Amino acid sequence: MSTHARAQRATAARRARVALFLVVLCVFIASAAAFELRWSFGTTRSTDRASRAVDASRDGTETRDVTDTVRKCVTIVLAPLGFGVGLRKSPVMRAKVLSYAAVALACAWYAVRRAWARAARACTRSSVLRERELFRQETMCLRRQPSNAAASPSMKGTPKRGGSKKESTRAELSALARAKLQTAMEMGRQLEGYTVALRSVESAVPASELHEDMICDSGDRERDVNDVYERAVVASGANARDAEESLRQRAAWHAAHELRPAMEAWATFGEKKRRALYECYQGGWYTANTPLGVPVYVERLGTVNMDKLLQSVTLEDVMQHRLRMQGYMVKTLLPEMAKRDGVIARDKIIHVIDMKGAGLSLVASRNINIFKELQQIDKNFPEFLYRTYIVNVPLGARIVWTTFSAILSARVRAKVRVLGAMKGGNLAKLSQIMGGDEHVPDFLGGKCTRRLDECPPWSLNHMNDTEFVPWEKGVLLTRLAAAAPLSPDASARVHSKVRKKAMAKKSRRGHDR
Repeated sequence: MSTHARAQRATAARRARVALFLVVLCVFIASAAAFELRWSFGTTRSTDRASRAVDASRDGTETRDVTDTVRKCVTIVLAPLGFGVGLRKSPVMRAKVLSYAAVALACAWYAVRRAWARAARACTRSSVLRERELFRQETMCLRRQPSNAAASPSMKGTPKRGGSKKESTRAELSALARAKLQTAMEMGRQLEGYTVALRSVESAVPASELHEDMICDSGDRERDVNDVYERAVVASGANARDAEESLRQRAAWHAAHELRPAMEAWATFGEKKRRALYECYQGGWYTANTPLGVPVYVERLGTVNMDKLLQSVTLEDVMQHRLRMQGYMVKTLLPEMAKRDGVIARDKIIHVIDMKGAGLSLVASRNINIFKELQQIDKNFPEFLYRTYIVNVPLGARIVWTTFSAILSARVRAKVRVLGAMKGGNLAKLSQIMGGDEHVPDFLGGKCTRRLDECPPWSLNHMNDTEFVPWEKGVLLTRLAAAAPLSPDASARVHSKVRKKAMAKKSRRGHDR
């Protein structure tokens, strides 16, 4: 077939598609017009039947109503036709409209498929029986719960500062959050075979084989070393062999990637490189004074610009900075937190990731490879993370986060909570975590105007020593009261939720198979 004939066939096919589209559009418009006309006439007849019997002077009402209805139908018909003619004459506009329609159709297909899959899993016999049993357990717990929530053991002893109702409520929520944190940590120690695995690991890998960079030196050497073993056992799911292998591998890795040189290099990193690194990859320790006694690291993933960053620094500089941040956490920040009164989690942090401004360019192949390399560094610091909150996640950023979440391990993904725009309930959650709106940064919807470059590591001139330097002006070190354990009823509710999630995950795995 000649080139001219193929071009003619392509033109004919394109015209046929356009004609089919116009026919479908006309049918849709005609159906809508008929529906509108029928509805209007039906309404007119039903509403005017009584009035015509009462007042004969209203004989012209139906005629005027018909005229208005016809005018409305003509408007409905002409507007889409004009829009279609405009699309035919403007290829650029036609391409944009079709692309938007394709994206909307894909999103709708994904939502319907997900809803259908959930409905299918929820309607099985085993799922219904399981939900019934969970509901019965929850009901029994609520029956045993005291009528006054403030009188529960987890709330007793909570200070009511200033007598303000708002402050009292905040104190109660903080006490409940601290109790949940303590329960979460205790659940890690209640894994089947945890004690046996811990003793096995302690005897197989003596403390002399551990690298110093694996230990948070808070002054209590015995407890600090025990924390290393506990983190390894919890991360392995109480598997002694995996925990032993992990400890030896991490000891060898730390011997080859020591934290001290990376931290000391901060003094000679250079102001120009610091500024380029901050502007293209913003992140820092925003607060160490939270109701949970857990420091918060804020990372603005939407500001990442690797193309611009690698023009000023090398990839090795980026890796060394990640290692430097981990060194500050292990050698300076967490040892300081462990010395504070009432701290429950001596070795836990909260990670807040701001996705505002994140685009699809962030999932370029080179960026993915760089983040995989950074994740390899983070793998050698397991079980330091308590929660990760992904905030300001629009529809486009959800695609980005879905791509990045595939890089993370299953234990890390289980600790992730995805939130939307920072307002309403989402802002209230973040405010509760960070100790009030006055401690939440303004770029996340709070009232604190402190920028990330005023926080560590950017506020530090050097990291040649491990001395803790406070960076939150006008904020006294938080003195935390000891958290009371959850009441039996509240503990049952927490555990039932955990069991429910585990059973749902197991059900999804069986369904996928």
